[in-house]
Amino acid sequence: MEGNFTLNIIRFFENKKQTDGIILAIEGSSKIVFSCLSLELPWKDNKNNISRIPEGIYDGELHESPTFGLCVWIKSVPQRSEILIHVANYFHDLRGCIAPGLIRKDIDGDGELDVNSSGSTMKSLLSVCPQKFKVHVKSGCVKNGSVIFS
Repeated sequence: MEGNFTLNIIRFFENKKQTDGIILAIEGSSKIVFSCLSLELPWKDNKNNISRIPEGIYDGELHESPTFGLCVWIKSVPQRSEILIHVANYFHDLRGCIAPGLIRKDIDGDGELDVNSSGSTMKSLLSVCPQKFKVHVKSGCVKNGSVIFS
């Protein structure tokens, strides 16, 4: 399954504090085996700890982080290291990584939409991922319930 599996991170909204998107796990050419919401930092020129990563195609693999436990490591990101998909609910929990979740909701009352159920969402994502795979990060938009890529 490794050569046939891709995680697609599709960004569709950004403000000064965060970027919202979706994660689609695709097996084969088009079979969606998992989907969830994603939360990232905004674009700030790929600067460490304050910016999301650039669009691109990266190597991904399952990884045991000393801080976050089992997660997804997005490798070969230019000028960046240790970019993970890990459990987090708020943009201020991220330093360039990506948080998965189920629902957008202002959990902490700061006026920004957070992601909830990140822990259970992460477990579900990990259950469909092989050890190694590709990660495609791209921009798109959602129109009438469908994702349109730019």
